[in-house]
Amino acid sequence: MAQGCWSSLPADLVNRVADCLLVTNDLDYYMDLRAVCHGWRSSTADSKTSHDVHFHPTRWIVLDELSGESDPRLFVNATSGRFLRRRLPLLRDYHFVTSTTGDFLVLADREPLHAARVLNAFTGSLIRFKAPMPSEMHMAADVVGPSPTLVVLSTWGTMSADNL
Repeated sequence: MAQGCWSSLPADLVNRVADCLLVTNDLDYYMDLRAVCHGWRSSTADSKTSHDVHFHPTRWIVLDELSGESDPRLFVNATSGRFLRRRLPLLRDYHFVTSTTGDFLVLADREPLHAARVLNAFTGSLIRFKAPMPSEMHMAADVVGPSPTLVVLSTWGTMSADNL
């Protein structure tokens, strides 16, 4: 029996698998699929140029917001219960502020005026804002899921605070 080359799979088949991953909110698997080879990348939509809402991760929660800057972050999918440990080297360059209900990470520049950044942890897309992060203390709580079984609480202080 002849062995086939995975990279020569038909584009429509690769795209069907990719679409299934997006529909089930497995954006991390989708990004891994695109990384396999050039043929698979060209068969699928690029998250950096597409406005498809499937590229905005939902139902993922960061569990260890306060881990070290170079440590992988632990995410959990609130619907499936799947855990994912993801290394985010970009966090070394910023203060981690909080995560959002839309599953994005809010960051601040390390240099004053501490301009705000919003990171999609699954695609690596980063939105830059010129506006600085507010300097006063903030607290936010988010209920995740249809019933309030999981509450995520975030606090942060001034950019010059020792506990940031």
